[in-house]
Amino acid sequence: MEKYMFKEKYTLSFRAKPTGGGALNGSLQFGNIDALKRASSITFVTHGYNVTEKDGKYRLSNFVRMLGDTGQDAIVSVLWPGDNWLGALAYPFKGRMADDTGRRLALYIRDAGLGGASLSFVSHSLGARVVMETIKALPNTYAFNQVCLMAAAVDDDCLTVLKQYQPLMHRIRRVAVLASKWDSVLLAAYPLGDLTHFFQDFGNKPGLALGLHGPRPKVIDRVHYVQIDNVEPDARAGHGHYLPTPESKPFVQKKREAAARFAQEVIKNEPSPVYKIK
Repeated sequence: MEKYMFKEKYTLSFRAKPTGGGALNGSLQFGNIDALKRASSITFVTHGYNVTEKDGKYRLSNFVRMLGDTGQDAIVSVLWPGDNWLGALAYPFKGRMADDTGRRLALYIRDAGLGGASLSFVSHSLGARVVMETIKALPNTYAFNQVCLMAAAVDDDCLTVLKQYQPLMHRIRRVAVLASKWDSVLLAAYPLGDLTHFFQDFGNKPGLALGLHGPRPKVIDRVHYVQIDNVEPDARAGHGHYLPTPESKPFVQKKREAAARFAQEVIKNEPSPVYKIK
């Protein structure tokens, strides 16, 4: 990967505690707020569920390095309290925490006066809800450049259902979806944990995740969809094969690098971002 070329990097935290706890209003842990306010292009990157503050910092800081040259003035790592001592058992209750963090991120963007910049987002897993709820909470005067959703733990039809995120689509230049049918977390845990989907929308098959097999329907205006299994049949990308972790085996690292290149191309507004293992 190329050396990252953006001018500034930042860490923005919404955590009350290093492990577990609730969400607070955003606090800039790393980076200069005055420089951030001057940025003309900003990308926010966030992790998913069951990630502590320490793990979040490691995963996001290393993922940002792997992104390479994005052409952005600033990239902001977003830490949120998507973890609990109960582990996976707490998943059904963390959707609301993701939504709450999204609203708080929207408040931070508004109060910091960042609306004049070109805003983009990259997320993993349940971080997709943080991103989409951020966009939902900002006024209609805000427009957004690129949104990259990797292994998204949201409903497969959320981009087309009126009561979810379909009304936001005209405000986003492009949504890029990276999905894998080999994601055992989304295959097994998502149907069990997505209780809201099951009880609120009986018209759809419950428990189908956007990050498992892509959007429904497959062709949606302003959506670029890549199914890893179709373009890299031997990749078998699991849920942990997107953001870096300390214990990286070489073949897993190659998958994470492929995901980072995909996100890089999305942020840079390349016409057709691809997932390719090198």
